[in-house]
Amino acid sequence: MADESTEADDLVGALTAVVAVATLPVGTLALLFASVEVAIVVFVVGWFLLTPLVPIVGEELLPALGGSSDGGDSSAEPADPLAELRSRYARAEIGDAEFERQVEKLLATEEIEVDPDAVFDAGATPNVDSGVDAGANSDAETPANRDAEYDRE
Repeated sequence: MADESTEADDLVGALTAVVAVATLPVGTLALLFASVEVAIVVFVVGWFLLTPLVPIVGEELLPALGGSSDGGDSSAEPADPLAELRSRYARAEIGDAEFERQVEKLLATEEIEVDPDAVFDAGATPNVDSGVDAGANSDAETPANRDAEYDRE
């Protein structure tokens, strides 16, 4: 992803330099073959309008065209990690063992579902399901206990 960003920055920088440098000969030609007013317009539009706007518009346009994704968009992660892994394997960036290890890791993490609305307490002990009902031997919160607690308040 950093390579795409660098390439996009290089493209925008090169285009900015071309506009800035090309303004001088175009303005000079306008001065020689047209009039002073036309030359002034060429210089003002070239140096004071186009040269600053090319980097600004380039940073906004290139992500929209697929050239780069660092314009404030946080979708840097691929939509399907397994598809990305397969394409890396197809391009021979990773070997067989690494591909299998990564697939196993992806499949293991895909099965875990996290409740986004859950509030985690750092001091709370995890409720590990060991086959024994933890609420049977303790005063765990049950619907009946909660109702009784609300009635006391």
